[in-house]
Amino acid sequence: MQRCTKRLVSQPARDRFQSLGSSGLSGLASLPHPAQLDTLSFRSEAWRSAMCHLYRTLLKLHLARLQPVQREFGDRFVQTEFQRHTSMSEKHARIFYSKWYEYAAHLWMGQTSRDLTAEEQHQLTPDQKETLKQLRSHVVLARQNDPNFML
Repeated sequence: MQRCTKRLVSQPARDRFQSLGSSGLSGLASLPHPAQLDTLSFRSEAWRSAMCHLYRTLLKLHLARLQPVQREFGDRFVQTEFQRHTSMSEKHARIFYSKWYEYAAHLWMGQTSRDLTAEEQHQLTPDQKETLKQLRSHVVLARQNDPNFML
């Protein structure tokens, strides 16, 4: 994903995206739907372009929709996840794209948080469960120190 980050949001673009309302971003309309990826060769230039477009769209949605603390956390998480998944199999890459596309659609509609489903909780690895537990602890501590803290 290193090549995707070079063309990211300049300050004038950042100002433009921050001022957008719910109808302002057209990024989802131009973002390939996960079903469209079936027509692309895995790891082709078109495939890479779709992944980069998804990555940039997520960061733009964070900029337009999330509070600064949420955006900082979300941007870091997206960057880390996209970097960690650069060598995944085709099957996992399609799932990865689909789930991040779903997340982008939720952000687009203004939904910035939700509870994990029972199935999602069941599928978490022990390491992921521990990470989630630590994250919850940090949020609780931050809320105790700052009643206005939002994540």
